[in-house]
Amino acid sequence: MLHYSNEAIHYLQANKILTLKLDCTLTGVGKAILNQLETIGAGATRGLYYTP
Repeated sequence: MLHYSNEAIHYLQANKILTLKLDCTLTGVGKAILNQLETIGAGATRGLYYTP
């Protein structure tokens, strides 16, 4: 019985680690997307300044 408990604990710990890594990755991707959108917006604004 103890063997199954240890397996369950290791399984849950591995899932927690994967979940945390996924959360960190998605947070980083979200920040990168927002940064890219800000850059595109700034470029569009500059483009409008040069439009006659």
